[in-house]
Amino acid sequence: LQEQVIASEKLSTLGILGTGFAHEIKNPLTAIIGLIQLLQKPDIDLNTQENYLNIISKELERIKDLTNQFASLGKPTLFKRKSCDIDVLIKNTVALVKNHALLHNIEIKYENKKNSLKTEVDESQIKQVLINLLQNAIDAMQEGGEITVSLDFNEETEQIKIMVQDNGVGMTAKELESISKPFFSTKERGIGLGLHISYQIIESHGGKIRVNSIKDKGSTFTLYLPAYSQQEGI
Repeated sequence: LQEQVIASEKLSTLGILGTGFAHEIKNPLTAIIGLIQLLQKPDIDLNTQENYLNIISKELERIKDLTNQFASLGKPTLFKRKSCDIDVLIKNTVALVKNHALLHNIEIKYENKKNSLKTEVDESQIKQVLINLLQNAIDAMQEGGEITVSLDFNEETEQIKIMVQDNGVGMTAKELESISKPFFSTKERGIGLGLHISYQIIESHGGKIRVNSIKDKGSTFTLYLPAYSQQEGI
């Protein structure tokens, strides 16, 4: 009986990990498929073609990194922290999601209140968080609309502040209480792992996520990151 319980727990864990992997790998795959479709247009110019191919290459590298992360579960994980210009990271991420948003009649605007903000982060993981938030915002705006991404810096707390604001369906107070829990989703076909993983990534970087939302009005996700790395990794 004990062996059966252990085997059952192993299968359950394997199922959870498989679901998480499928969820996280879906975003870069969706971007790659969309860009390949654009590359097949007969009137595409060489510069645009090269730009799309560069993005596809980077997204394939991200899939490789995700695969390595899941293959290394259970082992101590060291973040690939390096100096990063957050402004450039956000611009690149917005550019990646922008075409997908336009297909849903959604415009993404980026506001930078500081010329340049640098800190030490794992770029791939922070990019993963931003894509999750932008994709959630797109999914919440079935009638189209506008997403605003802004970058600022709090001098008193020495924290980088990134806001992702939408005017979508919003959430109730009860839904907000469960937003960071695994397998909780407000989407009809949502898996409920994207935000849970995002919270873990930001907290592991010494930061935090705060959410404000009003039902039928929209949601605002605010990421706070330290100006400098507070830990070497986990």
